[in-house]
Amino acid sequence: MSAGWGGRLLAAASFWLAASAAHAADAELVATAKWQKKGDKLTVVIALSGALTQKQRDMIDGGFTTLSQLSLKLATGAKDEDDNDLPVFYGVRCSVKFDAWEEVYDVARLDDERPRAGTVKTFGDYGEMCLKAELEKPELVDKLAARGGTIFAKLVVKQTSTEEAEKIKDWLIQQQSGVMQSLFSHMLGELTLNQTASVRVSVPPKPEVVERVQAPDDAKRKG
Repeated sequence: MSAGWGGRLLAAASFWLAASAAHAADAELVATAKWQKKGDKLTVVIALSGALTQKQRDMIDGGFTTLSQLSLKLATGAKDEDDNDLPVFYGVRCSVKFDAWEEVYDVARLDDERPRAGTVKTFGDYGEMCLKAELEKPELVDKLAARGGTIFAKLVVKQTSTEEAEKIKDWLIQQQSGVMQSLFSHMLGELTLNQTASVRVSVPPKPEVVERVQAPDDAKRKG
């Protein structure tokens, strides 16, 4: 591995750290949840496909295996509340790879509630599967129905090239400095493409008229 590769790696690492710091200062995005009724079940729907940054979208469409994670935290309304101190109450993890030749997305939803895998034709279909939360637990829904509330959402997208990861590993092996080996071994995971979007979701109180949608079971019976 040439010294030039090492220089490029150092430059890339510096750029990545600077970009991460700049991203941390980005303004928080805002979204609004909506109410739906599936059969007799009242549901709060939070669709966040549109909240992805352009970089995150490019990673998903880049042709490499990408992991996405959507997590939600319920705000308590306390003054100067820090969402980092709140527990996650809902999460969806997915693996996705865009096949540019076939123009399809190979998706695996990895969470425990609805683990499933499949091939979808559009980014919108992937978003329905992995970037949308449907809150149905009666205790939470009843609380939000009465007063509304705020939910903090985080969308994490991670991607790495296997080829680039192997080049970095090879370069590390050739380094004489134990300090450098330790530093870059630690940074190897950080050198994957990785970005987080934070979204403040406003949940309005339940309106008098709620949109009705077809429940999956109803669709099966009619199909």
